Amino acid sequence: MKTPEQIKILRQIVDDWDARPLLDDAEETLFGWLAEGLAVYDYEKRHGKPPTERVCLLCGKLWSQCYC
Repeated sequence: MKTPEQIKILRQIVDDWDARPLLDDAEETLFGWLAEGLAVYDYEKRHGKPPTERVCLLCGKLWSQCYC
């Protein structure tokens, strides 16, 4: 399986997670880190460098530039 296909599957998992209740804190932590990791990946692909701070999960901007 190629990387774009894997990223697509991970995004689908995160989207499905948003639509259903979590069973415990461990699931919330797991899917939270997965969503944050995908946001960092998108930022780095767009800007060619890793972010200097956390990335907003809604708009994809750095937190200092986010107005969500």
